[in-house]
Amino acid sequence: MLKFYILALGIYFICFTSNASENCNELNSELKKAICFEKNGEYKKATKLFKLSSKKYINYMEFFEFYDFYLNQKNYKFEEIEKFQKEYIEKYKNSIFVKTLELMFSTYLYKESKFEELLSHVKKIEKKYKYNNFDYPYIIYYKAIGYEKSGKDSKAFREYLTLWSKYPNFKLIKNVEKKIKSSNKGIPKKFKVNRLRKLFENRDYKLFKKEYKPYNDSIKILRAQLFLMNNNEKRGLEILNNISRKDRSKSANKELEIIAEAKYRISLYNLKKFDNNSESASDLKNILLKFPNYSKNSEVAYLSAKLFTFDKKFNEAKKIYDWLIKTKSKEYIYDSYWGMGWSEYMLGNYRSALNIFAYLEKSGKSYYESKGLYWKARCLGKLGNKEDSNKTYRLILSKFNEGYYVYLANLKINDGKNNIKETSPNVARKIDSLSQFIIDLEGGDRLIKEYQAYLIKNLDSKESIALLDILSDKKKYNLLIKSSYKTFSENHHKYPLAFEEIVNKNSQQYNVDKNLIFALMREESLFDSNAVSWVGAKGLMQLMDKTKKSLEKDIGIKSGNVYKPNVNIKLGTFYLSKLMKDFDNDLIRVIASYNAGPHNIKKWNKRFDGYDNDEFVESIPFKETHGYVKRVLRSYFKYNELN
Repeated sequence: MLKFYILALGIYFICFTSNASENCNELNSELKKAICFEKNGEYKKATKLFKLSSKKYINYMEFFEFYDFYLNQKNYKFEEIEKFQKEYIEKYKNSIFVKTLELMFSTYLYKESKFEELLSHVKKIEKKYKYNNFDYPYIIYYKAIGYEKSGKDSKAFREYLTLWSKYPNFKLIKNVEKKIKSSNKGIPKKFKVNRLRKLFENRDYKLFKKEYKPYNDSIKILRAQLFLMNNNEKRGLEILNNISRKDRSKSANKELEIIAEAKYRISLYNLKKFDNNSESASDLKNILLKFPNYSKNSEVAYLSAKLFTFDKKFNEAKKIYDWLIKTKSKEYIYDSYWGMGWSEYMLGNYRSALNIFAYLEKSGKSYYESKGLYWKARCLGKLGNKEDSNKTYRLILSKFNEGYYVYLANLKINDGKNNIKETSPNVARKIDSLSQFIIDLEGGDRLIKEYQAYLIKNLDSKESIALLDILSDKKKYNLLIKSSYKTFSENHHKYPLAFEEIVNKNSQQYNVDKNLIFALMREESLFDSNAVSWVGAKGLMQLMDKTKKSLEKDIGIKSGNVYKPNVNIKLGTFYLSKLMKDFDNDLIRVIASYNAGPHNIKKWNKRFDGYDNDEFVESIPFKETHGYVKRVLRSYFKYNELN
């Protein structure tokens, strides 16, 4: 029974389904084998290998002692468990495993029917530690049990209802539902409404439909959205229109909020369905005017302004950006200053734009500061002040180490610097054991990954450099980049020349800049050859199955496993070469089309005809593509600088 509750906690994210294709014995270290056997539920083998590993990694006993306890906790008596917990916490006060161990101890208290102690314990650790949304439901669950066993039925029922409504995907939700049902108390409407909202938020649409009842108009709006998602336009719009047409003059503030939400959802659907930017922007503007207290008005306003901008109606956009600035919208304040400045710039009012972009310099956020400085420099250039314009470009390069606007500033004045430094071999030798330990932890469960990150974050600068150099030498590119953002690092750690031989070969064969290949791979997959996106794109250059087949047909080959670096890089590079031909070697259009598809780029070329390249990038309508192009160009610049 004890084992069941430990597993139910889900703290260790263990997977018990064996993978026949994965042979743990073929892995190249005892620790990797131990983690593999643990995942497959073969605890005896895992325990033996963890013990062997502990002899090699004697400096990380907090890790091995904890996992030895975990794997063998079914063999402990309660008194031994209690003793282990106290001794471990006393010995390793700062271990990241302490709060997990404290939460686990709740299970043992429950098993021993120590309910008063259980309630006291979970209340204490709830105050002492910050648990995430994965672990926190167990705090609520054990509080509910503690209240129930102490005869405090009302408090227990309240905790069960909270779990049921806020955490519908909780591992023990069936137990919770039984408790609620056996209480013979009715579930208050607000908990049912909250649960439906949470199910919709979690995209558990099947259960949402099963439990759906039209409790209020806000829930009806969610149902309408589902109809629209499932291409049932008639029923979806019927619900939204019925709500949106209610008499505002007779509605309370809460009802006005719901009417505004219905109108907003109709506008979003029409935009997605018909792609009429100006009409949608006007609809959104009307929501602002008619529902001044709508909670999402900042979001509505910003979208409206962006849509007017896409259709080059900059004077209309300025009015809305001005409203956002005056209302001091926290979420959109810097974007609004940018939008106002951009509108003035596109209208040719460069002096006004210059003053507005200056506000972004005071943001304290590197992205907005570099963005404001770059467009300030562009304004100065447009006004004929080339000297101050170049000074501003150089200021960007001196203040910021990397970024899209650093790339643009470098293009303007052609000034790049290489920051690679030598790492002390003595420090590298000292860190060698840690680097191998961190590599061996790859593929572990959630807690092991947290421990891996913890070790990396606590290194000093010299140790960090040594560690990252070793990861680079061992071609652990994905781990290298992820680690480089957790600790002190240099540019060549964040931008490694991964799979260099394959890249160089295909770069020459298909006449594609190797730095573009490196940059695109980095942003697509962080050099994880086994990466799979949520839409099914695979491998280093994130190729869809349909694209792979089409490229194979064009090349006249049957390439094989798309996850193999030589296959993926070959096909991805060939695809880039095709895009280079389609867009006359225009780097920005090539990158954008790799993400959004050539058809969209051709459509945007017509819409934004006459725009300079930097102006075109700022105008890209797709949020994902807009950010993607900037990220790839940032990486392209760094690879040009380093390579």
